[in-house]
Amino acid sequence: MIMELAWGWRRFQPDSALSAWCRARFGDGGQRVRRLGMVAGARPFLMALWRFLKTGALPEGAARKAV
Repeated sequence: MIMELAWGWRRFQPDSALSAWCRARFGDGGQRVRRLGMVAGARPFLMALWRFLKTGALPEGAARKAV
């Protein structure tokens, strides 16, 4: 489930620091490298999600949807 959330984050928050890190680190590789990169990126994503739930602090570069 964390992997699906991480892929969704990368898709819907392309300007965030986490997405930029994944793109810079694993973006030039093939499909397998990008999949492995998301496993590496899932832990920082989970920590950012936990920080948001506990303190309300958005990850760097993230945008909230206007309701």
